[in-house]
Amino acid sequence: MTEKETSSLSGQLSYIVFSNEENGFFIGTLTTKNNEESKFKNKVTITGAAINGIPEIKSELKLHGEWTIHAKYGEQFKFSVIVEDFEVSKEGQQKFLMNYVKGLGPVKTKHIIDEFRENTFKVIREAPEELLKFDIPEETVEAMKRALEEHGADADAIAVLSSYEITTGAIKKLMEVYRSANKTVQVIQENPYQLIKDIDGFGFLKSDKIARQLGYDINSPNRIQAAVAHVLYEASNRGHTYITRQKLVWGAGKYEKGMRDYLGAQVLEDDMDTAILELHTQDEVFILFDNYQNEIKAKSQVSLKSLYNAERQIERTTINLVNTKEEPKEVEIDEILNLDQASAVKQVFNGESAICVITGGAGVGKTFVTKEILRLAQLNKLTVQLLSPTGKAVKRLEEMTGRSASTIHRYLKYNPHEGGFTLEEVWHDVLIIDEASMVDSVLMNELLKRLDESRTKLILVGDKNQLPPVGAGRPFQDIIESDFFPVFTLNKIMRTDDDSLIPLNAGRILSGNNYDIEFDAKQMSMIDERTAEDIPQLIVREIMEDTNYLPEEIQVLTPQKKGPIGTGELNEVLRNALNREGVELSKFKGFSVGDKIILIHNNYDQNYMNGDQGYIKGEDLTKVKRPIMNVELEGGQMIEIDKDTIYDVQHAYAITIHKSQGSEWKKVILLVHPAHSFMLSRNLIYTGITRGRYNVTLAGTQFGLKVACEKSGMQERFTWLSDFYQEYGVEEEEGGE
Repeated sequence: MTEKETSSLSGQLSYIVFSNEENGFFIGTLTTKNNEESKFKNKVTITGAAINGIPEIKSELKLHGEWTIHAKYGEQFKFSVIVEDFEVSKEGQQKFLMNYVKGLGPVKTKHIIDEFRENTFKVIREAPEELLKFDIPEETVEAMKRALEEHGADADAIAVLSSYEITTGAIKKLMEVYRSANKTVQVIQENPYQLIKDIDGFGFLKSDKIARQLGYDINSPNRIQAAVAHVLYEASNRGHTYITRQKLVWGAGKYEKGMRDYLGAQVLEDDMDTAILELHTQDEVFILFDNYQNEIKAKSQVSLKSLYNAERQIERTTINLVNTKEEPKEVEIDEILNLDQASAVKQVFNGESAICVITGGAGVGKTFVTKEILRLAQLNKLTVQLLSPTGKAVKRLEEMTGRSASTIHRYLKYNPHEGGFTLEEVWHDVLIIDEASMVDSVLMNELLKRLDESRTKLILVGDKNQLPPVGAGRPFQDIIESDFFPVFTLNKIMRTDDDSLIPLNAGRILSGNNYDIEFDAKQMSMIDERTAEDIPQLIVREIMEDTNYLPEEIQVLTPQKKGPIGTGELNEVLRNALNREGVELSKFKGFSVGDKIILIHNNYDQNYMNGDQGYIKGEDLTKVKRPIMNVELEGGQMIEIDKDTIYDVQHAYAITIHKSQGSEWKKVILLVHPAHSFMLSRNLIYTGITRGRYNVTLAGTQFGLKVACEKSGMQERFTWLSDFYQEYGVEEEEGGE
């Protein structure tokens, strides 16, 4: 017997040593009737992940896998496939018929098994007519036979899927989408690249690996078209809504791979162009040809059709809004507003346009202007809806304005099960979108296409110098730069001397001036340390020794996730220091009572949003099959996290600067170290600094700060929207001549 030889095993599960309900992994003892391969005769240690959940003690099992030798525990059977063998026992037969056949009650099930005993399944397969004497309808008999066939087929199919080196978790996800393992195998064998369209997280590389194992033709149109979609999708993840055909095929350096990098040199360039054109014909891809012969050239712009449509809709709606006129409203603006602030408020009510933009950095009074607009809208009996991209930003907006607000997703009635929005039309008179720089083109389009352009005013509020959206596009920036819309830039810092140093220094960083950055004992300081590995402990000391702010009022921000001062290492060090007394949860490994956490996805059933933070309060084990992690969010709301939603939870002692957008803390500790030189930029550090309301402590070196200030940071994004506005400007000029 070789160590990697594939083997089969069957027996009864007699003991479970360890189990993890979250992923189905368990270690157990299997009692076998005859096992010539194992020196332990009828007692075998088995280990692996069960796709359909951890089996119960005394379950009869069939396993496929390999024998391994563990350095400490000796011989083990590592299974890749595990299925329950219902045929072996009377209890198993009854369990199968009750669970897999609808319309068959416990009484008739017992009568059938008592009659046929160990031959019950054989009768169902080979002589199903024998079951009619129990007054069972023919359709139920057919269902029994079909259930047995499907169960056997699925067991074989799972073995096939495992041979493709698909993980247990991925197989489970595939079976949820395609309803059975057998159907999954059929889909994969017909076109493994179909998985990319149907399964979240199943990209080109995974599908291509399976295709290679199946001997799929490397020049297959399915393969080449999948590479087209993959490269365009990756480009959208970098913020572009289109790229040139040249970049699509050849890429642009180490971090922007093209089709050639994925397909290999054997695939001809002509075949790549054919695939691009075919997807254009199928309306999955849009090509803006750079000639009149509809021939694809190097400079031809190519994108996913959905992104082209989204930005075209944004352009049409915003142009319609800027050209919408109405009767002006009589308003008396608060005299405390400065000239720029007052001008912004007047624009909302003067009837000259149904869209305006208010932008500016920290401390310039954007929220104050928003509150004045709310006050005057109420006096004019206008309905107003406050919106923001994230749950954390919504809560901050509510605190600052004293009005209710909503995430854009919640307002549009997002249906997570269908993956779409159900709101038919926006009915408010005024929509105010705060933190609008965070909104990508897809989400902006979902909102704008529901506007009643003859009724609703759109007000975009944000900071144009913050980081662009995580998703594709940059509509806020494109709208500002087009020069077609009323834009009001607030520059005057409205804070007092006691809290104005942070926005002043943020402005200096934005201008690339690190020499004039000021530090003091109260608002802004620096932990100057060259050795990255020493910084986490210095941050711990800073938090523990700060008598002005509680640990929960302080947030550590860092440019990236990996490395000695990335979120992973920082969270580990900070958690051990700040929550050393926390009792580790038994069913949620890696989490303890008292841990600070952040939610990274929206969940409308549990009523939490991406960016919400809170603390773990304990776990509820009263339901054995569904252990619960209890979390108290900021504001006091309690939520329940289970094995399905645990992947929404991450530690939050340190988070990335990108994740911090839209949030604010009393004190921020911000990493500016040369170890992150690739990530450092003015806009990144500017965004991080402006998250601190009263105090910012930089951790790193002056050189790291200098590196950040010298890099403009706003990576160029290629967007249709920018081009559309330019085209509109040309048309306007030509029309006016």
